[in-house]
Amino acid sequence: MINNGGGLFGADQQPDMLTDANLEAIEFVLECVGKGYVDPASPTYTSDNAQSQWRAQKYGMGFDTAGLANNVGGDIAKQLAVGSPLTSPAGKQGMLYFPNNIMMYTNTPSQPATEAFVTYYYKNMAPLWTENTGIGLPPLKSITETEGFRKDANAVKAITEYQPIARTWAAPGSDALFLGVTTVDGTPAMDTFTQSVLGGKTTARDALTKLQDAVAKAIEAQG
Repeated sequence: MINNGGGLFGADQQPDMLTDANLEAIEFVLECVGKGYVDPASPTYTSDNAQSQWRAQKYGMGFDTAGLANNVGGDIAKQLAVGSPLTSPAGKQGMLYFPNNIMMYTNTPSQPATEAFVTYYYKNMAPLWTENTGIGLPPLKSITETEGFRKDANAVKAITEYQPIARTWAAPGSDALFLGVTTVDGTPAMDTFTQSVLGGKTTARDALTKLQDAVAKAIEAQG
């Protein structure tokens, strides 16, 4: 949905899922399911299941994170290539990303010392990417400019083509995360929605309506 220019939340941080962009995206996925392009077992797959299918060369194309090759490992990892972002019929591009934050707190004996330590920590994380031992993307632009990092063509493509168009779960209304996002990030509501679409026994409107209702109730319960 985000790739298609849509998403889950409006500018008011409330669920806004029954949009033309979202309906079009889910109808596309349902079409892929109906034509047999999607693994019939995918509604019940875990990440381990999916990675096993990559290792067994049962998958030809799929959506995953920038760390897929590292997670799959072995000789198969060398065969995995990141494609360029898809473009929607309306000419839109996008992708979901997950910011992995390291938090600092104000109730510390020395905030300058805390900030200095975090800066030191970030800079010394470089070997995770310069030596290709990390998963995901680095926290500093300087790391992406090193020779070691540039050797990983998939990581470079993720940085140059996907990062500029990436959005959080708060899209399309906002890029800033907020409490309501917790209602869709790995929740039963989102799992049920995804399983219903991958199972192919629903319509885009019905699936999105149920998801929006479930998320709205969860946000209301948060107070």
